Amino acid sequence: MNRFKKNFVFCLVFSLGLTPFFLKAQHQHQFGLRATLFSYIDNREYKAPMTEDKTLLATRLSPSLFYSLDNKHFIYAGTHYQHNFGNVKNGQLKPILYYKYQTKKVNFYFGHTPREEAVGNLHPILLSDTVYYTRPNLEGMLVELKNKNYFQKIYIDWTGEQSTEIREQFFAGTSGEVQFGDFNLKNDILLWHYALQLDAPESQHIRDNAVAMLRAGYKKEGALNLDLIDIDAGLVVGMDRWRSEYDFIFPKGFISNIYTGYKSFAVRNTTYIGKAQRLPNADSYYNYKRYNRLDFLWRPFKSRFIEGELNLSFHFVPGYIDNQQSFKLKFDLNTVFLNKSFQGDENPLCPHKKQ
Repeated sequence: MNRFKKNFVFCLVFSLGLTPFFLKAQHQHQFGLRATLFSYIDNREYKAPMTEDKTLLATRLSPSLFYSLDNKHFIYAGTHYQHNFGNVKNGQLKPILYYKYQTKKVNFYFGHTPREEAVGNLHPILLSDTVYYTRPNLEGMLVELKNKNYFQKIYIDWTGEQSTEIREQFFAGTSGEVQFGDFNLKNDILLWHYALQLDAPESQHIRDNAVAMLRAGYKKEGALNLDLIDIDAGLVVGMDRWRSEYDFIFPKGFISNIYTGYKSFAVRNTTYIGKAQRLPNADSYYNYKRYNRLDFLWRPFKSRFIEGELNLSFHFVPGYIDNQQSFKLKFDLNTVFLNKSFQGDENPLCPHKKQ
């Protein structure tokens, strides 16, 4: 039995083994089911140096069951199953298995948590969107403090368990926002620690890499006859060090972001000007001193259950104009309750939607 079959059998047996426990919980009004189906095509026609020309295509099914001890404590168990288009081999299975504590002021996650739920879409200067295709989970813990006008997330995400073949590595970060009416302040910090493998050769060195971003912005619905206008600008400071190779460097730059939306259409623009960053986990265009990205978005349908997005992107760096086309389709079945009488602060099947 190959590794894929072993993983599939384990997930199946694990889910079936929990079924009596979940069914018992149903009578206590504390059992639910959620699932998402996510398909994407992302074609990157990149020619600029330091970028990778490639096409990413796949479908991912992510079903999970949840059990709630009360309206604050939840346990989720399920799996991500992803299969790339054209791949004649087996797909990939990754677990969904985590605990969540949820109140009006605090969220806490611990385990293998879907990345979109835990941290959302981080800015590409922090983490390339390729990560959302290849690593659907945040593996570690996250705590979020929040109120009506404020939130701050602090998290750690382990990406490498040390062995004789794998280097120990993890991300540690924080992201937050404070709102002052239509104005806001946003902060983001992400550290990547790239340590050694067991019995590492002398030529192998530890790398410390990080980026911090502080922005001030304005966000308003209905302004200038637009559905939404969201503008921010601020300072980016990178940090990089290869121990025993070179000491800390701190490249700095200015970044601005503009988003305007009208009905099913939107335009987004990002500009970076400053020192070339050294961020191996960010979009590679930030390795340039000047970079501009222009996106034209069309959402042909968006409802409680389904969302589709077509994105035409243009990347401008000195001497090159690259383009990218992507289409993403997501079916959201996170509204299935086996018990309609659940009373919580939020719908635990879809944390970002009220019941």
